Amino acid sequence: MGKNELYVLIAVFVLLTVIIVWFGAKCINDIRNRKKQQEKRRQEWQAKIRGQRQANE
Repeated sequence: MGKNELYVLIAVFVLLTVIIVWFGAKCINDIRNRKKQQEKRRQEWQAKIRGQRQANE
């Protein structure tokens, strides 16, 4: 195997590693955002239910 082939092989592995890390970070960030939105909706829903209960009392 020549030097050029070795450099190309290393470059491909580095590129694949960067792509995998990028998608992993994006996925983790999406999961965190989804959790935050879900918690916000849950709190809004609870506040709405509490308001209805207080109005009925």
